[in-house]
Amino acid sequence: MSSRLSRRGIRVSTKPVPIDISIGGGVGFLDAFIAACAMIAHSDGELAAEERRRVLYFASTEPRLTGYSRYVVLDAFAEQAANYILDPELANEMAAEKIKPMAERRREAHAIVEACRQLIPADGIVHPAELRTLDKIKRMLGFEPDDGALVWVGAPPRKPSAAAQIAA
Repeated sequence: MSSRLSRRGIRVSTKPVPIDISIGGGVGFLDAFIAACAMIAHSDGELAAEERRRVLYFASTEPRLTGYSRYVVLDAFAEQAANYILDPELANEMAAEKIKPMAERRREAHAIVEACRQLIPADGIVHPAELRTLDKIKRMLGFEPDDGALVWVGAPPRKPSAAAQIAA
């Protein structure tokens, strides 16, 4: 069928479109990703234009989000930003509801934390409130808050190698 359409001058993409499978209550990766980025961007009390651009860049490079147009991403981010203008406390609670279900999806959780970590210096200032918010997001997603490395909560302890056991 695609070859018939191609002959007629209609471009057909064979690239698969990512499907955002929702978990409990219709919350998907895009919603959680945007909510976490909005929490970081608003945690210092000011949304900088560079933070908005960086979120758009992350969404365009994140493989799970490449199927979404930039307008969908910008609309989702604008909706979150509006929540923070109206009531920051309620906006944080609403964002947390969107982020927490991603704790069950380790790869997605890791992608969210990594994007948040890179978003913090986007405006040229690493604000302590942004670091505290990153720790909150990491806890919501099942990571230990620490000073850099991602540590998964509940990960099995590493078994020592056979050589280490013999040496001990």
